[in-house]
Amino acid sequence: ADRATVGLAAFYLTLCLVWTGLLATQITDRKLNPDAAQNVRMASHVAHYWFYSFDRFEPPKKPTMEREPIPVFALAAWILINPELSNVRPYQELGQGRALVSLKKINLFWALFLHLGMCALIFLISSNLIWRLVVPPFIIVMTNLTFLNEYVDKLLTQLPAGCFLAWGAACMLLFVQRPTRRRAVILGISLALLALTKAVFFYISLGAII
Repeated sequence: ADRATVGLAAFYLTLCLVWTGLLATQITDRKLNPDAAQNVRMASHVAHYWFYSFDRFEPPKKPTMEREPIPVFALAAWILINPELSNVRPYQELGQGRALVSLKKINLFWALFLHLGMCALIFLISSNLIWRLVVPPFIIVMTNLTFLNEYVDKLLTQLPAGCFLAWGAACMLLFVQRPTRRRAVILGISLALLALTKAVFFYISLGAII
């Protein structure tokens, strides 16, 4: 990569880290809504029992296929690797106090990858240096003030879906610019991740492929 590209990458990374860090102040112990609480319950079951279930008791016994798996498995992984969460039992304890704040911090990773995905997309849209310097800060600020401020304190699927949508769009643009087998595979994986995060995108992805 040339110096300009490396410099832009460093600029984008710094920009994304700063604005993601600012979002940390928006995370509170505010009670989860029913959908988010269900995601947390399922993630706890996956983390501790390797069982994908809606059950309200432990250990769970009845499996389900009624939720998109990527957000739940990501949340389960976060529970396992986070020392503040790995020993929190039963799952109801994850829905309050310090444990809930720590649990919600997974949204900062989603926000960071969303920011980076938007920067990648803007970089690919045009080779104009002014465009590449001016547009990303504007888009990131507007996204923080609207979409991310709305969802960073919740544990819903909209935030990871937004992340995969940005990267899916970037992968699609890459493929359109120069179709290759490798780029087709990468695009397929990105669309699959999006569909497994928000079911409605399964049909949108099929349309995009066709």
